[in-house]
Amino acid sequence: TTISYENGDTDHTKTPISYALFACINDDEANHTDDRNFYLDIMKLLVNEKTDWNAKDSISSYYGGGETSTIADTLEWIGEEKDKPKCIEAADYVKNHLKENNITITE
Repeated sequence: TTISYENGDTDHTKTPISYALFACINDDEANHTDDRNFYLDIMKLLVNEKTDWNAKDSISSYYGGGETSTIADTLEWIGEEKDKPKCIEAADYVKNHLKENNITITE
């Protein structure tokens, strides 16, 4: 399952897990709300779905060209966002799910 959207001059396709993690990073309120982690709750719902863990996320530019990434790329990138502990907690939940279920994903 993917989420597709158009954003100005670009078109994006993201897996729901990558989309939610990117939304967390861009959410100014994510780490300023109560103790509940909304994005962790989302991850708990998403990992129970039949996820294609190696699905490609894509960003294509109006001007040509494009980039692809994977859930693995997103998880690695989120781990570097030290000022967003709730996002890291949500990403760590996904990583732990992968480890506990012996799921290997590729970058």
